Amino acid sequence: MQTENPYTPPNSAPPASFDYTEFEEAKTKRSQSFRVLAGTLAAGGILWGLFIFLLLAAGGFRPIGVVVAIPGYMATVGYIIRASVNPGLRIRYVIWTSSFLVQSCWLGFFVMGATASDVTIPFGVLCVSWWTFAAAASVVALVFDR
Repeated sequence: MQTENPYTPPNSAPPASFDYTEFEEAKTKRSQSFRVLAGTLAAGGILWGLFIFLLLAAGGFRPIGVVVAIPGYMATVGYIIRASVNPGLRIRYVIWTSSFLVQSCWLGFFVMGATASDVTIPFGVLCVSWWTFAAAASVVALVFDR
């Protein structure tokens, strides 16, 4: 008497009716969300870049000022790249990590300078708000832009 094997191996292939388009659409929407975020940061970075350029020009483009401004300009270029195309994961990690470092450093320097002086700067609220938003958005993008 021959007994049948009751074990049937699971079918590793997805069912024939599995629709990958929903997955691809969700992935595309997610990528577009981060492109919009990068575009927002790029617009803000361009405005800040113009403002910093005017300050540098007024100061005669002193080398220390130029060196301090370069990371911000590089972060802005990263935003423009991310807003324009969908680079590989490693490039996105570099963009969002460098963005977080630049924005949090500017925020830290500003807060340290503001707390060390007795001068209150109304413009400082805008600065702190922007750098806080940009740093937080960079962390969110770093974690979720996959």
